[in-house]
Amino acid sequence: MADFNVDRWTDITFGTVAGSRVRSREDILILRPFPLWLFQRGAPEGPELLLKTLRGEKIDWVNYREARAPSAPCQQCKVVKPFDYFADAQGDKARANLPATCLTCIHKDGGACKRKLPSNVERLRCIGCGFEKVEHSFPRAQLRQPRAEERRNCIACLKNVSELSCSQCAEVKPLKEFHLSALTLPWAAACQSCQDAVRGKARRLRAGWEKCRGCAAFLPTSSAVYINQRCPNCAADRKRGERTCLRCKRQWSENSAEEQIRKRFCPNCRQGRSWRAILNEGGKKQMRDWVLPCWRAAQQFECDIPSIARLFDLLAHQLQNAWGRVGPALCFRDVAKARRAR
Repeated sequence: MADFNVDRWTDITFGTVAGSRVRSREDILILRPFPLWLFQRGAPEGPELLLKTLRGEKIDWVNYREARAPSAPCQQCKVVKPFDYFADAQGDKARANLPATCLTCIHKDGGACKRKLPSNVERLRCIGCGFEKVEHSFPRAQLRQPRAEERRNCIACLKNVSELSCSQCAEVKPLKEFHLSALTLPWAAACQSCQDAVRGKARRLRAGWEKCRGCAAFLPTSSAVYINQRCPNCAADRKRGERTCLRCKRQWSENSAEEQIRKRFCPNCRQGRSWRAILNEGGKKQMRDWVLPCWRAAQQFECDIPSIARLFDLLAHQLQNAWGRVGPALCFRDVAKARRAR
């Protein structure tokens, strides 16, 4: 008896394994009706590998492991490690086929040697090997190219290429004649000879070329899409106004005026945060940049002045109240309103 209906009590693996054991339709009883579309999406990865192992078929375990946890060599210790052993910036370098340093070599004094990668990563199919791999297995340039779903290749498939065609001189040359990141964008690859021809020229004389501020490579502007003077590999995914909290690492969007201080903590962490800790972290800054709470602003009264120290009444007891939390501290405009009301 098999249950093919998937809910919170029944997993799809049970029905898949039970159905694989059936040799005749008279040998099985179906417990209840089930939606057909659940079994028209292809076999899940786990049961498919299990059935292949039971049938004795040959499985490419190297590509399966690479699809789940891509790896890259460290330029210092020369050890091939998964991406969670690299910092975020170093992992982006490894995705762009650039030399990267692992956390163990960076934190030689005993710091963290591993980080946690996001679990909700999208899985994409590689056109070269046909495997569905996590997003970190693909260079950013491959995901940002036109019609990426028909052209994208993982970094492992791109490294199997031994020659590239220059988009400027149209000559086929070995990889050593190109920049390291040219492997990830072959449609815009320019050999070192063509790059050296425009490298020494002034910016106004190298029309049609753009220098990446990240990897310092020259690429033709007609072939590559530049974002903030950065190539598709070095351009960040962060949108304007999007920020990352220093405490919980959560991303949030908040548009602030130019004259306001850039907030480094999300609203949730700001509410439960000690003002003394904020003052201690900003000790190296000038006093006008220190964040101080206005009592009426905290109580949601009429005060709508930004809570920074230069707007506070520079009386000793007001600063003492703000630092030592002895009592409420009022900004000087709120104090002036109270004096005029008298």
